[in-house]
Amino acid sequence: MYMGHSCRSHAAGNFKRLYMVLTPFIAILSLTGCFLLPKEEQVLAPPLNVPAAVNYDVQVIKKRTIERKTVGTGYFVSVLQSDLFFKYKGGHLKSFNVVPGQKVGARDVVAELDTDTLESDIKKQELALKKARYTYDSLYEQQKDGRVPAEIQLARLQLEDYQRYYNKVDTALNNLKPGMDIKDIFKDADIDNIKSQLEQKKLAVVKAEDNFRQELRKAALDVDAEKLKLESLRYEYEKSKLVSPVAGEVSFIDNKVKPGDYVEAYSLLIRVADPTQMQLQYSDPIKVLDFKLGMKVEVKLDNKVYTGEVCMTPAEAPIDADESLKKSVRINIDKLPSNVQIGNSADISLLLEKKDDTIVIPRNTVKIFGTRKVVQVLEDDVKKEFDIETGIETPTEIEVVKGLKEGDKLIIR
Repeated sequence: MYMGHSCRSHAAGNFKRLYMVLTPFIAILSLTGCFLLPKEEQVLAPPLNVPAAVNYDVQVIKKRTIERKTVGTGYFVSVLQSDLFFKYKGGHLKSFNVVPGQKVGARDVVAELDTDTLESDIKKQELALKKARYTYDSLYEQQKDGRVPAEIQLARLQLEDYQRYYNKVDTALNNLKPGMDIKDIFKDADIDNIKSQLEQKKLAVVKAEDNFRQELRKAALDVDAEKLKLESLRYEYEKSKLVSPVAGEVSFIDNKVKPGDYVEAYSLLIRVADPTQMQLQYSDPIKVLDFKLGMKVEVKLDNKVYTGEVCMTPAEAPIDADESLKKSVRINIDKLPSNVQIGNSADISLLLEKKDDTIVIPRNTVKIFGTRKVVQVLEDDVKKEFDIETGIETPTEIEVVKGLKEGDKLIIR
């Protein structure tokens, strides 16, 4: 009993002491409790939906000049030039006889095909022709000098002998006395047979003379035949040689072809040109249609401007001209610098249309809707659309003939 009472007394004392310690803190909390609690947040009004300001890039329209041109790059070519190729046949190339830049004369051989045994065949045929001519000349000289061939001489001698025999028989027959027979004078005389033999002797002479004439004609024909054979071989040999028809300078050689390679007929191998006479050539299958004969062209060469004149269009190109020439124009330029060479380039500009003091806008500001052309303009800070009518057009600009006025603010973007 004693121990239990002691424990309760001790616990009560501890509780009393804890209460005394905590009492000041409870008092403080009771005084400051409202300050420790969070305040109620104030409800804000929703923000106004004000659109952001739009900034446009604009261009104030002013009148100026617009020009439509065809521009490009041309290359100088010779007025007198010749494309060389084997026209009649192909073959294995034997050699090129020239190099680029080399000067050649008319009829110079610039390339050759391999002719195999053709040169040897020509020499043999020359001998055959010489032999035929010798035979003919011999017969002709005989006829000319009156020298009679042995066959004709023999036939004539036989005729003369028999003619004398016939004359004797005929004389005796005419002087035959009555009662006598011709055989009493000429034992084997048969006047009919003698006449027949005489005619045969005459025919033998004619035949011998005719044979000589035929032999002479045959000799002449043999000469012609051998001559034709030689001409054919020489022609074949000439076809194996590529000859320049003009004097000039070698401006091109097909360096893909080497000796021994097979080359087709009509395959371009060499180009010979006269470097002293040049024109500017511009090629484009579409743009060349803008050029007309006699038009003036601005030519820029080495930062200097020259005036050229159209001297040939596809319409004036020869029928047998190269296909590239049929898609080109030629421009003649007076007083070309002396240092200009074949193959040099120059910029060209052909004025097609021009208008001064007109409204011109960038092409990319025009919107197209079917047949309508529309632009956007800023008026009093408000974007508006206007239909326009256009005039001259270039790849980058368009002339406006109706729908805009000077001072309008064109929206670029």
